[in-house]
Amino acid sequence: MGLASKVLIGLAIGVIVGIIVYYLPSGTLKDKILIDGIFQLVGQLFLRGIMMCVVPLVFVSLVNGAASMGGH
Repeated sequence: MGLASKVLIGLAIGVIVGIIVYYLPSGTLKDKILIDGIFQLVGQLFLRGIMMCVVPLVFVSLVNGAASMGGH
């Protein structure tokens, strides 16, 4: 299975879950457990994982750029 297929499957699953959560009645299950619990945790883990990759990459790129400017 190619990357494009995996992306489209993930997109479809996200749309389906979004529609299901949208039509759930407001209450403890939707507000406290799903949105403030599971989705918040997964979102924070994803964003922190991205930051763990991006910040060192930017730092190394800046250091490499500064080192390559050397005085000729």
